Amino acid sequence: MARPAFSPTPDQRRAAKLMAGFGTPQEQIAQILEIAPRTLRKYFRAELDRGKAEANAKVLQTLFSMATSAKNTAATIFWIKTQCAWLRAPDKQDAPGHQPVPPKSPLPGWLLRRLREQSGQPQQSSTREHDPESTHE
Repeated sequence: MARPAFSPTPDQRRAAKLMAGFGTPQEQIAQILEIAPRTLRKYFRAELDRGKAEANAKVLQTLFSMATSAKNTAATIFWIKTQCAWLRAPDKQDAPGHQPVPPKSPLPGWLLRRLREQSGQPQQSSTREHDPESTHE
């Protein structure tokens, strides 16, 4: 005996669209609707696509309202950076040939030198660091 053809109900279509909009994985949507993932993709393709698109549009609408309300500076800056291609001015460190300065370590200089010696890293002689075991300070 052949299995009856699947026919989605309006409630199933609404649920699939809503869950897709929330970002629910298709496998989980199929489990909730008690159908195979392949059946979900075959019969609910439009709901899966539109659900996500409509949810994104709604979030963007909310972000836009927040950004243009003059009440949420963070939203305004986020919108400008992501939608207006507004970038910071390049720093000196972005210039070609610039050698980055390593961050200052919270460890004492003498300990850093010993650790570098043990690991085989070259010594950095550009800065003098206090060495409690040295006689020259």
